[in-house]
Amino acid sequence: MIDPLGGSFYVESLTNELEKQTWVYIEQIDNLGGMMEAVKKGFIQAEMNKSALDYQQDVDSGERTVVGVNSYTTPESEDVLPEQEKVPPEMVSRHVERTRLAKTDRDQASAQAAIDHLNHAAEDENLNIFEAVIEAVKAGVTQGEIVRELRATFGAGVPLVTV
Repeated sequence: MIDPLGGSFYVESLTNELEKQTWVYIEQIDNLGGMMEAVKKGFIQAEMNKSALDYQQDVDSGERTVVGVNSYTTPESEDVLPEQEKVPPEMVSRHVERTRLAKTDRDQASAQAAIDHLNHAAEDENLNIFEAVIEAVKAGVTQGEIVRELRATFGAGVPLVTV
């Protein structure tokens, strides 16, 4: 008969080690002034970035196996990508025309007010930017216009908090 508790000392030691490492993090966060301060100071983002980098390095080195990425992969000679489907130019033209008409037919004053509110919300951390985006959509502001305005404030592809 197999002992279901056999080896439980090992599981218990792993649990104890996990608890020990968890308390190290909790103490670091407490020393920074709590979770909100740790976020503001960039500690949490830095730890997430470090964790992601460590994970990727483990995958790249082969220390961590990821099926289909660094193990059990298809040889390049057999790896054939499907041909990219081309979007017919008439579909693109129709979409551009629909967008142009939507921008022309909307209440321009309401759209501009929504864009102004979106900019204000992006610059004021006390305002809810999500609500401003919803208001902009309801006023007929396009996705492209919303993204353009947010990029003007936040930039593109740049972390907001660095350590």
